[in-house]
Amino acid sequence: CYIMVKRSNVLFLGHGVTSQRAESYLRELFTTCHFMKKIRKFEMEPVANIDIVKLMQDQGVKSIKLSSCLYDLEVPDIDRNTIFSKLKGYIKDQLMAAIQKDDSYAELKAAEDLIVNLELKLDGNTRAAPDAKDFIDNLANTAVDDENLLSGFIIETRNGVPISPTEVRLHQKTNFTIDNKSLSFISVQNAMKDYMTNLSELNLLE
Repeated sequence: CYIMVKRSNVLFLGHGVTSQRAESYLRELFTTCHFMKKIRKFEMEPVANIDIVKLMQDQGVKSIKLSSCLYDLEVPDIDRNTIFSKLKGYIKDQLMAAIQKDDSYAELKAAEDLIVNLELKLDGNTRAAPDAKDFIDNLANTAVDDENLLSGFIIETRNGVPISPTEVRLHQKTNFTIDNKSLSFISVQNAMKDYMTNLSELNLLE
């Protein structure tokens, strides 16, 4: 992976490595350099795209659709600490309990490749109760902030605008030069520098 750090801001290019793994790399680096004694706690948190967040706030949220294969719904009890992880874990428990009553082990494993869809939707844009509107708006904001929901959900505004996971995270798509079947370090470095400068000019850095 490729990481650029500027004060408390981190640019991350995964290239096959998760943000959690990159966070552990940085924590190990800071520990080796004796920085952890000063900062005590270090966590990488994805930054929301403020334009998309504003769109959600202006138009309101009509529905949230969660989609995941049954296998990915596995959530240990200890990790069920958000509303979405609780929902996923509950759905997994109920479906597997129903399948286990009738199916063989082979059929049970095959069922794990099934796609499970869950939709939370207002009962009409105008006649829905204010509390219901507030609830689904807050739920959408939770989805944006949930680091474990990096994919598998679609938010639809009350004006019918769909918002995908890639749109709610502050990010930029860039084409890199390939050097001997690998990403060119110079190409990546220049792109990350340019993006960091752009974010700074937009006052999006801490």
